[in-house]
Amino acid sequence: MLVKFTAVEADQSLLRTVEQLLDSGSYASFSDLCKAALRLMLVSADAEPADSIPNPDLAALRQQVQQLAERLTQLEEKMQAAPAVAEVDPLLSRLAPLLEDF
Repeated sequence: MLVKFTAVEADQSLLRTVEQLLDSGSYASFSDLCKAALRLMLVSADAEPADSIPNPDLAALRQQVQQLAERLTQLEEKMQAAPAVAEVDPLLSRLAPLLEDF
């Protein structure tokens, strides 16, 4: 079996954990090895917390969410001001009775 790890820090951290488990030999199956490695990596004091996004990235994400919320509000206001009028397709209106009978 071949397992590849990318150069991303999270993958490399998982790789180091898997290598430690392989060296210790404390696993019964590949599934057990994967579960143990993930468990060790996630509860390890060395593991980086999930909420440690760098501040500039977090600020940019918050700004994008704010912009999306503003756009959504604008769209909702437009929809309330001018409700959509559905045009009736003449061809569909003629075919509707045939489809209902079918």
